[in-house]
Amino acid sequence: MTAAQVRQTQAEIAKAKAAADVARKKAQEAARQKAAAAELQKAAAAAAQQAAAEAQKAQPPAEQTPRRFVPEAPQNPPAPAAPDPGSVYYANCAAARAAGAAPLHIGEPGYRPKLDRDGDGVACE
Repeated sequence: MTAAQVRQTQAEIAKAKAAADVARKKAQEAARQKAAAAELQKAAAAAAQQAAAEAQKAQPPAEQTPRRFVPEAPQNPPAPAAPDPGSVYYANCAAARAAGAAPLHIGEPGYRPKLDRDGDGVACE
């Protein structure tokens, strides 16, 4: 290696050291700023907590009434939805009897006035 190359290498090493020093100083400053911000946050939280404690002390205690056990009212399950009367169709009373549905009352699935001969509200009697 020539003397010029040695000097150039030494200059590059010095530049690298200087850059590393600058980066280290920046990192240290950032760490200091972060620590200062954390301290400010802690102080603000402590002040807020102290203010809340003082405010609570300033309020008179609320009267407490004894708690009583009150059982909940039993909840009945919802009634099953009535099928749509038009959703079941019996061609005639023989079909209704074969299905085990006879006699059919008004409002029941499959009831229709045509199956109720006497018009009393009961079909296929």
